[in-house]
Amino acid sequence: MTRAEQTANIVRNPQDFFRYTSGRWVWDESKQLQERYREFNILELQQIAMQHVSYRSCVMMEKLGEGSYNKSFKLTMGNGKIVIARIPNPNAGPAFLTTASEVATMDFLRNVLHVPAPEILVWSSAVDSANPVGAEYIIMEHAAGKNLAEKLLSIKFSRYGCVFYTKDAPLGSRPARVDGDKLSTGQKNDNAERFSVGPMVDTTFWTKGRGDMEIDRGPWIAAVEYIKAFSFREICWIQKHATPHWQSTCAGPLFLEGRRSHFLDYHGDLLLELPENFKQLDADSQTALRGKLPGRSYYTSMRNPILFVGNTWDGDVLPLRESLIRCPTNFSPEEISKHSEDGEGWNEIQDFWDAVSGIMGRDGWTSHATYDQALCCLFPDPGSRTSAMK
Repeated sequence: MTRAEQTANIVRNPQDFFRYTSGRWVWDESKQLQERYREFNILELQQIAMQHVSYRSCVMMEKLGEGSYNKSFKLTMGNGKIVIARIPNPNAGPAFLTTASEVATMDFLRNVLHVPAPEILVWSSAVDSANPVGAEYIIMEHAAGKNLAEKLLSIKFSRYGCVFYTKDAPLGSRPARVDGDKLSTGQKNDNAERFSVGPMVDTTFWTKGRGDMEIDRGPWIAAVEYIKAFSFREICWIQKHATPHWQSTCAGPLFLEGRRSHFLDYHGDLLLELPENFKQLDADSQTALRGKLPGRSYYTSMRNPILFVGNTWDGDVLPLRESLIRCPTNFSPEEISKHSEDGEGWNEIQDFWDAVSGIMGRDGWTSHATYDQALCCLFPDPGSRTSAMK
C-alpha cells in the first residue's frame, strides 16, 4: 500500500495536523506559530489507536478545534467507534510532566471522585525510541465534558500542586492525601499510595526562561507558601532576565482558585474611587458607577495580586499596583496620585482594545476572516504596517 493510500482517511492536508491553523497573529506570528508546531507520525498514532480499540481499520482522522497548548484529533474506526487523540504543543509546559500530570488528574477524577471524565486508553509522556509516534500523546474515549466545580469543592488535598501517578512523580512530590467526598480510610490510603502531589506544570512557571530557573514550584503545605512562590518566581526572573517597565500587565488554595472575570477584560473606564456627588445620583447611576470599580472584597484583594504578578513585565503594571493599593499595603499619597494619573492613560488603551475586541485579541490573535481588518486597525498606514511586521 502506498503512502497516499495509507493517508487517504485523513481529512484535509496532513501538514495541517502539525501546524496551528485556527487563526493568525498580527505581530510575532512566526514565533507564535513555531511555539505551536509539532510534527508526529500520523500513521503510528492511528495504529496505536486501532490496537487499543481492537479494530483493524481507521476510516477517518480529522483535526478538531485546537487551543493554545494542544491539538485534538477525532479518529473514527471502521465499526463506528470514535476515540480522541491529543498532542501537546511545544509551549504546553514542561516535557513529560505536563502529559503525565494530565493523565493522572483525569484518572483521579474518574476513578476517585467518580466524575464522568473520558477514559484514557493509552498514552505516552516520553519521546524516545519506545514511542513510535515521535511526540507525547494521549488517546482517550470520546465523551462530553462535565462541570467539575461542585465535585472538586467537596475535597481537600494535603498539598497544593499538580497530581501525578506516584511512579511518575518528580523528586520532592508527596502522597496525595485527600479529605472529604465521603472517602473511607482505606480509600484514602490507596489514593495516597497511587497518586502524588508534585510541582506545578502551569506555563507561568516554565515559560520565558523560567524553566531553567531554580525556583519553588511546589508542592506546598500552606496557602502562604503558595502565594510567596508566585512572588519569588517573578523576583528571580526579574533578576535574571527583565528590565522592569513601571508604566501603565493546578490545585491551589480555594479562595485563590475561584474563577471570576479578569481585571484586564473589564469593559469600560477604571474608577479608582467614587465621585464626590455619588450619594446624590439616582440608583441606576450609582449601580453603573459601582460596576466600574474593581472588587473591594477581601477575597478579591487577596487574589488579584497573584493573578497580575506574572503580567507586570509585559508592560502593564497598573492592575498589580491597583490590587496592592486595595490590600493592606502602604502607599504614599504621592504614589497613589501618580497611580491615578497612570490610570487615565490606561483607560485610553482599554478603550482601544474594547473597540477591537471582536476583531483582535490583546496578544495579537485574530481569525483568518478578520486578519486584514485587524491589520488596518493596528496599522492604518500601509507603510508602517509593512515595517512593523518584519
